[in-house]
Amino acid sequence: MGFAFTEDVIYLLNVANERGLEAGLSEYASRVNFFGVGQLGHAIYAAAFGAGLGLATWGRSWRGWLGFPLLGLVGAMMMHAVHNGLASLLLAWRYGLENAAAAMEGRSIPKELFAQMQATVETANAASKVVDYALVAVFVGLIVLWLRRQQRVIRDELAAEIGAGLLSHEEWEMMPRYWSRTKEYWRLLGEGKLERWRLLRRIHNELVDLAFLKWRLRQVAGGQRQIERRRKRIAYLRSLEAVE
Repeated sequence: MGFAFTEDVIYLLNVANERGLEAGLSEYASRVNFFGVGQLGHAIYAAAFGAGLGLATWGRSWRGWLGFPLLGLVGAMMMHAVHNGLASLLLAWRYGLENAAAAMEGRSIPKELFAQMQATVETANAASKVVDYALVAVFVGLIVLWLRRQQRVIRDELAAEIGAGLLSHEEWEMMPRYWSRTKEYWRLLGEGKLERWRLLRRIHNELVDLAFLKWRLRQVAGGQRQIERRRKRIAYLRSLEAVE
C-alpha cells in the first residue's frame, strides 16, 4: 500500500512537471483510490510473492525452495498484468495492434471505430474491477483460514507445556484468542502495571514462537535443542514474573 501511495505521488509530480499542476492533480485523482479496493492491489501482489516465500520454508528440497517463490512471483506478475493491461489486450485482440496503438496514443481514427473501442475499454475496466474485488475476497478468505490454522497450532502445541509449568490451563485457553489477550493487556495498562504488561507480552510472544517452532520442527529431523532453549527462556521470564 505504501508503494501504491508513493507511485501515485510520483505520477503527480512527473505530470505536473511536464504539463502543469492542474494536469498533475488530474492524473493523481484518476489513479488514487483511498480506502477503495484498487488501493489494495499492490498489497495483494506483494502478498502473493510473500506467500511463495513462506511456503518455501516448508520445502524439503530445492524444488520447493525455488518453486514456491517463483510461483508466487509469477502469480503476482500475472495479477498485476491483468489489472494494468486488460483493456490494451482486448483492444489489440479485437481491433488489431495498429488501431489499438493509435487509440492509446491519441491519433486520429474513424469516429465509429473509436466509439466501438471506447465501449470495449469500458467493458474491460468493469471486468478489471470485478477481478480486483474477487482477488480481495480470495485473499481475505485465505487470511481468515490461515488465522484459524494458527489458532489450532498454538492450542495443540502448547497443550503439552501446561504440565511443564510454562503456562496455566487458563492461559492456554487464552493464548489462541487474540482479543482475549488484548483485553488482558489493556486491563494491566488500566491498572498502571506497565512492567507486568511488558513482561506478559514477552512471555506470550515466546509461547507463540515455541508453538510454531515445535510445529515446524515436526517436519524435519532434530531441533529438540532449539525447543529446549526456548523453554528455558520462557521459564526464566516466568521467574521474573514471580518477582513482579
